[in-house]
Amino acid sequence: MIKTLLAKLFRKKLYKAEVLLVEDDFIAEYHNDKLGNCLAWTLNGLQEAHNSNTDSKMSHTKGVYGRIMPLKVINVTQSSIGIMSYKKPCSEDYLFMTDTMIHVPESVLKIARKEEPDLNFK
Repeated sequence: MIKTLLAKLFRKKLYKAEVLLVEDDFIAEYHNDKLGNCLAWTLNGLQEAHNSNTDSKMSHTKGVYGRIMPLKVINVTQSSIGIMSYKKPCSEDYLFMTDTMIHVPESVLKIARKEEPDLNFK
């Protein structure tokens, strides 16, 4: 509740999603107040990037990763203190896709299950 009010005051969204292309050193960003929308955008970006990187020399993931970061009121790391900043996930919480599977971390799924479903189909 307080975080939502502060996010509106600072004009920030509650979640930030990124799709990382390691070989091209490229990061695509998306901001939204709903984790489900960020998850859908990230999975769509992973699929698109994975399918377009056919000649990649990287591992099974083809150097394409996704991450979803929640907004934190106070974020303390080893090297900095952030106020109203996005907390970067640890490497186990990255999303990735191989030819046979998609990995979505349990930490993201737990929060997404609690969220109300979006019934506005487009």
